[in-house]
Amino acid sequence: MVLSHVRWLATADPAMDGTLDFAARELARYIRRLSGSDCGVQRARSFGQVADTAWLGLCGRLPQPRDAALTPALWDDGYAVWKADGGLFIAGRNARSVLFGVYDLLERQGVRFIRPGPDGEIIPRLSSILLPEKPIVEQAYYRHRGVCIEGAPSLDHALGMVDWCAKKRMNTLFLQFFSSRYFYNNWYARPYNPPFADHEVSDAEAIAMDNEVIAALKTRGMVFHHVGHGWTATAIGMPRSGWVKAGEAVAADRVRWLAEIKGERKLFHDIPINTELCYSFRPAFDALVEAVVRYVEAHPETDVVHVWLSDATNNKCECPECRKLTISDWYAKIINALSEALHRR
Repeated sequence: MVLSHVRWLATADPAMDGTLDFAARELARYIRRLSGSDCGVQRARSFGQVADTAWLGLCGRLPQPRDAALTPALWDDGYAVWKADGGLFIAGRNARSVLFGVYDLLERQGVRFIRPGPDGEIIPRLSSILLPEKPIVEQAYYRHRGVCIEGAPSLDHALGMVDWCAKKRMNTLFLQFFSSRYFYNNWYARPYNPPFADHEVSDAEAIAMDNEVIAALKTRGMVFHHVGHGWTATAIGMPRSGWVKAGEAVAADRVRWLAEIKGERKLFHDIPINTELCYSFRPAFDALVEAVVRYVEAHPETDVVHVWLSDATNNKCECPECRKLTISDWYAKIINALSEALHRR
């Protein structure tokens, strides 16, 4: 079939509309690369003409094929792709699911997304687009499907990974720590290969790079996960993004907050994010909870906040009061207190 129009049904949500528009433009772009046909992309307020048109929209806005049974959902993904009345329909449980449906259809044309980047794509040449003989209905088995930025990425690597994740129907990307400076510097500063170092990425530069990655995630409607380790360091006002040594002393009024190990309260191997707190000491416990709440208030762009403790072993507090509970019990107490604080705020 030769498609001449791609129309997407608008919603009342600007973010969803941005993703639907992106999905429509992706479909039109790849149709042009597959067959040489140009498709006009249009926003529509209501469903209308069908012939020679691809209609994209949320499942509650488009007619569904028999037995599809898709229902709108913010977190859970699912889509249907089918032909009817001389046109194509792609409906999703949410906007990113519509985009996933587009990529599924493209793979059924022979397109292959082997790895991130334009060199990782295989795009055949076709005389027309092949529409499915039977409706395609897919629903995800797992709510969260994605990767973490850990490694040695450049900004181009990270952006390419976001794009590739969406094409492979992964719906999340996790940026660990409060900024990804530690990982960017593995690429740009190359501490393990100094002769080929470029430059040291600053905190401000890393945050700007992260913001580009987050924008790419949001364009695709993907779920943004953030932080992980670093909360214990934040609570004591120390460096919190990466396995870096402090290079400074813990403030005198915070030393009591640190885990007692072999009778001493100090940074664990001088690395703040590897240092545990004394959770039976109320000021330390409350500071950790407050650190998370303040972050959540300041960062509404974050969909899922990971609340992890330190990143080390044999470093838990051995004081008599902390010994009364397991670290798992203290962790549960922290999460329960955090849930109550977030609910109040």
